[in-house]
Amino acid sequence: PRGIYYHNGSKPEERSKLEAESLIYEELVPGHHFHGSLQSENEDLPDFRRETHFTAFSEGWGQYAVWLGLEMGLYQDPYSRCGLYLADIFLSTRLVVDTGMNHFKWRRSRAVKFMKENTTYSDTQIHTESLRYSVGSPGQALGYKIPSIKMAELREKVEKALGEKFDVRKYHDAILGSGAMPLNILEKHIDWFIEKELNSAGE
Repeated sequence: PRGIYYHNGSKPEERSKLEAESLIYEELVPGHHFHGSLQSENEDLPDFRRETHFTAFSEGWGQYAVWLGLEMGLYQDPYSRCGLYLADIFLSTRLVVDTGMNHFKWRRSRAVKFMKENTTYSDTQIHTESLRYSVGSPGQALGYKIPSIKMAELREKVEKALGEKFDVRKYHDAILGSGAMPLNILEKHIDWFIEKELNSAGE
C-alpha cells in the first residue's frame, strides 16, 4: 500500500515555498499521516474509535509535530527554519482574524488588512484564508495553535513529574496510542499515564 499527498500548487509564483517543509511535517510524518495510520491500524481500539476524529486533537498533534521536527533536526537550512517561524506567525494571525470575524463582527476587509500587516503571505493566499475563516470553516483556526500549546504543556507536566524517568517516546505513545480524544479527556489520560509511570518506577 502507498499513500499520496496532494499539495496545492496553484499559482506557485504567488506562494512562498519557505513554509513547504514545515507543512510536509505537519501533513505527513511525524504529523497527520503518522497519527492517522497509528490510529486506524490500532487493533486495541474498537472500530468506531479507530475512525474517530477530533479537530483539536489531530490539528494540535500536527502543529506539535512541526516543532518536533525542529527538535529532531529535520530542518536542514536557515530557509526552512525561517519558514517554520513564518508559518507559526500566520497560525497565530489566524486566531485573531477568525475570532475577529466570527465573534467581534469584523468585516472581511479588516481581516485582510490585519493579515497583510502581520504576515508575509501574498494577496492570493490572504484572499483564500480570509474566505476560509469567514464563511468556509469559522472557528477552525482555534483547533490548531491552542491544542498544540496544550500538548507541549502536558509534555512539560510529564517531564516535571517524572524527572530523569521521563522518556519522550513514551509520552508520544501516551498521546497517540489511545487514538484521538477531546483535550479535556487527553489531560486526564496524561494524568493517568504519569501515575502509571510513577508506580512502575517505584516497583
